[in-house]
Amino acid sequence: MSFQQVHDFKYRGVNINNRNCMHNEIKLRLKAGNVCYFALSHMLKSKLLSRKTKETLYTTYLRPAVTYACCTWATKAGDENKLSIFERKVLRKMYGLVYNPDTQVWERRSNEQINQLYMGKEV
Repeated sequence: MSFQQVHDFKYRGVNINNRNCMHNEIKLRLKAGNVCYFALSHMLKSKLLSRKTKETLYTTYLRPAVTYACCTWATKAGDENKLSIFERKVLRKMYGLVYNPDTQVWERRSNEQINQLYMGKEV
């Protein structure tokens, strides 16, 4: 019995290649996360839902879509940075803008403010 040698294949929804490069897999996971993000974006920016409910939506729907099979990933700093950027994008949508009374404009929350509001583990 002989097996055919291939450069990459899909196993249980995960792309595996002969170089153990997870860059393309992480890009696909982020793409799946963005699809889920845009499907839930109206709920994440809704003023009718509490922050706790939005955090529950994030941890039960969005995060699993992005981190599926993440324990098998051999990540680099750039890949981890992309995952953190995605997480901050979602959290900024959930927590909304903050009003600055000094300049009288609505501003995006800083990364520090996002980390203070969301005490969960990073992606």
